[in-house]
Amino acid sequence: MNDKGSYFWGWLTGVLAALSLQDIIFAAGAVFTAIFTVYTYRSNDRKNKALASEARRQTDILEQIADGKYNVEPDVLVEIISHLKKTLREQK
Repeated sequence: MNDKGSYFWGWLTGVLAALSLQDIIFAAGAVFTAIFTVYTYRSNDRKNKALASEARRQTDILEQIADGKYNVEPDVLVEIISHLKKTLREQK
């Protein structure tokens, strides 16, 4: 009696026999490209979320200074802002 495993191998043999080497290489390349695309997207998404979080944190600091929560001298404020701009440029 045939089990389901023999049907699978028969189906796989039939499909591979119908394909040329060029077709198989193209399919493998398509799978590799799809995997690489997903990993690249996830990596960039993580980086963009980290940059947005840092920008939010910096904005909160500046907002707290502007609201008067901290008594900051003008020259120190200019130094803080220039440091934040430098940090933002380095992250890009």
